[in-house]
Amino acid sequence: SDHCTAYTMRELAATIPAGRISPLRFAGANPGALCGLPAQLLGFGGPSLTLSMPPDKGLPPAFAVARVWLGQGTATHVLVTSHRANASGHRVTSTILGQPQWEG
Repeated sequence: SDHCTAYTMRELAATIPAGRISPLRFAGANPGALCGLPAQLLGFGGPSLTLSMPPDKGLPPAFAVARVWLGQGTATHVLVTSHRANASGHRVTSTILGQPQWEG
């Protein structure tokens, strides 16, 4: 996603002169938190990649990297999450990909 990250970082930067940064805003400024928190909940670990760009541009390379990680055995599962925001609100979509199961 390219939304919220810049906004949250601006809000975070505005609080620096006061000498205190909100822990919630600090955590929210990390664009990887959108995947990081569910990954921790599901017990995932391993490589990660954050693409701070519109999902239409970021999802194709994200799925390409996921296929490589799964194909090489670098990961057994990959969580791909996108965030879109518009006038009607925010929408987060996640897909969990696993290694293909071959019958033979």
